[in-house]
Amino acid sequence: MGPEEYVAEWDRRVVRGRLLPSGVYFLRLEAGEFRETRKLLLLGR
Repeated sequence: MGPEEYVAEWDRRVVRGRLLPSGVYFLRLEAGEFRETRKLLLLGR
């Protein structure tokens, strides 16, 4: 993919369709030499 802006949606499901509980998670993005980690606060519905 080229250097554009992309959007990804996630429904809180992980392996085997289980929903993640509310809590603090870390998101890590790696693309070539670029690496960034962000903290996420996930609140249940």
